[in-house]
Amino acid sequence: MRADAYVVLGASGHLGSRIAALLAKRRRPTLLVGRRDDALRNVAKPYEIARTLACDRASRARALVFEAAESLDGQRLVIVDSVLDKTSSETMRTSTEAATRTAGELATRVRAAGRECLIVCASSIAAFAQWPYRTAYSNAKRQQASYYEGSKLPAAIVHLPVLYGSDPHEFAGIDKVLASYLDFDTYACSLDEAAKIIAIITSLPVPNEGIHILILTHRHTMMHLRGLRAPSPHSRIVSSLIAPIVVILGKGIFRNSPSWQRRAAC
Repeated sequence: MRADAYVVLGASGHLGSRIAALLAKRRRPTLLVGRRDDALRNVAKPYEIARTLACDRASRARALVFEAAESLDGQRLVIVDSVLDKTSSETMRTSTEAATRTAGELATRVRAAGRECLIVCASSIAAFAQWPYRTAYSNAKRQQASYYEGSKLPAAIVHLPVLYGSDPHEFAGIDKVLASYLDFDTYACSLDEAAKIIAIITSLPVPNEGIHILILTHRHTMMHLRGLRAPSPHSRIVSSLIAPIVVILGKGIFRNSPSWQRRAAC
């Protein structure tokens, strides 16, 4: 089995912390990078092999990430990009761009040193949004995917659906409002499921170019395989009525909310 080392960008976040814990369990050198030192330490505490690095998005922080990551012992360096700052549309965009540049530059340096590498990016199905559903969120995810795809680096761009916590009925923000009307059992998956999927992908061989992996729920996948449509006419009617309203609000008065923009694009 290949001896991998791991770098998780955004390891203090909801999805990143779950991915980091799964990778650290493999008892391979792991570097957890994020903004909140306390959250990073909580994830790394049970695993002596895991190191933490709390830093911001500034370019000077990238040098610290490079130095720490390149010192990890492993035949292949796997870089997981799970960064998404949802404070505002601007922080969402800048955090995504900074993480993308960091992962790309780190992978380039690792390959130049003669080591294998793999980038696994936690993206979104919003990257495929077409007009008029495109938002600042979907554009940021589209640009992120385009960068990795065109980088000629081994990269798996994982497009995830709407994510929720441990309970499929526990949503936040706009998703909490829409949960009673839309079929989230079909078009959403839990953070734990998404983390497990990404952890599995980190073990797979990926060609020397960007590839797209579209993640759908089991129910959604079976609907497509069987040629089925939405579960009920009522669901389709309600969705068709609500979708334009969400798009208008997400691109209007809530244009500074990444959550609204993500929902409008998905």
